[in-house]
Amino acid sequence: MSGGIDLPEAGLDAAKTFWAHLAAGELRLQCDPGADRCQFYPRPLSLVSPDGALEWRAVPRTGTLLAHTLVRTPVPGFPLPPPYRVGLVRLDAGPRLFGVVEAEAPTIGSRVALVPTGAQAGLPPEAAEGTPPLRFRPVAATGA
Repeated sequence: MSGGIDLPEAGLDAAKTFWAHLAAGELRLQCDPGADRCQFYPRPLSLVSPDGALEWRAVPRTGTLLAHTLVRTPVPGFPLPPPYRVGLVRLDAGPRLFGVVEAEAPTIGSRVALVPTGAQAGLPPEAAEGTPPLRFRPVAATGA
């Protein structure tokens, strides 16, 4: 090793698996069956169990917006031109994800849902190549 970090191949495979499921239209996360807890970003081992056992589970795409900001400055390599809004979302399955929030004036605590990625989401062709940003949209409140 020459000063860098050797990433285990299993970690890279886990990330590829996550993005492949998402590209196929399904949100799957690694979950620790013993702790009944999901984790994100995909890793080769569980963050909570000593045995490290993990399984991929389909989880709801919904969550709660914890924070957001408006990006006005271009970010090199990012596929969307400013302005765009980004936010931190706690999924109903537990983990927090960071992504683009497709709302003019979202409210902290509002309900959002992960939307399809790449060309499925109507992104420009250059954004559909490689790893597209995660995107969230507000969901209508239900109830009486």
